[in-house]
Amino acid sequence: MTTMQMYWLLKLDDFGIFLAVIGIISIAASLLVMYVRYLEEEEALRATKVWIIIGGVCLIVLAFLPNTKQMAAILIMPSIVNNEQVQELPQKVIDLGLLWIEELKPIQEEK
Repeated sequence: MTTMQMYWLLKLDDFGIFLAVIGIISIAASLLVMYVRYLEEEEALRATKVWIIIGGVCLIVLAFLPNTKQMAAILIMPSIVNNEQVQELPQKVIDLGLLWIEELKPIQEEK
């Protein structure tokens, strides 16, 4: 994992908060402009449409943006799951457990 990937992994939550704030502010500003009935001027109408689009895009991106834990799982889990040593580990644990059980059998039979 590179330092740039690590940086973005740690900053994802902050970026999500930023998008949420921008989205909410832009939609709220658009609603405020419409409420004040400032829409009679064409420039205000155009600005309101732009802010609604910006807010909508921010909120849509926020919906698909993974948080830090999800992104860590996305980046790290495949390398762990696809690692041959990790795949061999369960069989080794089972073999060790069976050997331990075999060693305990004579001790229990003596009692």
